[in-house]
Amino acid sequence: MSPQNGARGQQQNNHLVMGTVLFYLVAALAMVMANKWVLKSTDVPLFFLFTQLAIAALLFLACHAAKLIQVPLFIDAQLIKGLAPMVLLNVFGLSFSNYTLKYVDASFYQIARGLLLPFTVATSYIWLNARPCLRILLACSVVTLGFFVGIFLDGEEILMLGIGFGVASSAITAVHSVVIKKSLDVVKGSAMHLSWYTNLLSAVLMIPLIALAGEGTRYHEPHLWP
Repeated sequence: MSPQNGARGQQQNNHLVMGTVLFYLVAALAMVMANKWVLKSTDVPLFFLFTQLAIAALLFLACHAAKLIQVPLFIDAQLIKGLAPMVLLNVFGLSFSNYTLKYVDASFYQIARGLLLPFTVATSYIWLNARPCLRILLACSVVTLGFFVGIFLDGEEILMLGIGFGVASSAITAVHSVVIKKSLDVVKGSAMHLSWYTNLLSAVLMIPLIALAGEGTRYHEPHLWP
């Protein structure tokens, strides 16, 4: 490969990465606003999460039926055992994230989960031996400083329960991002299959959690819905 072709390929990769990051940012902000709107109208955050996971699993099945993608339709004990850590972290991380959004304003949500980057760098170093460079440590320092400034010096009244859920969600999500790398081996490196199994198994796991939280009875109360 000539140096010119190599530089062109690197530029295309950079554009692809930039486009992916921008798409993620827009999608994440849209989801935060939509989720906050729903959670302001209901008192069933776990059932709401179950609905999202179930719809995602159904969309996978619909795309499989339309032959747009191919997903495996079998589940065995070995698969469940291999994916159990990731599914558990996914369910609790998303649950705490929903509770964070329930107890804080949408504009404060990212501050409440502001320790995600430092936690991710720390867990990557501990479990993946990924040593961060000086610029990454500097970025983590700025983010951490912003987190504490937003909580203690912002001047607005905040609910510490929401902050607690945000910190817990950040820690779990950081560990989850590390576990994803190891879980890919269970599905032979297929990110598509991993996403399919994660949504399906997480939706199933949400059912007993909804019952334990008592949301099954609250769901039928008329004042919870607009």
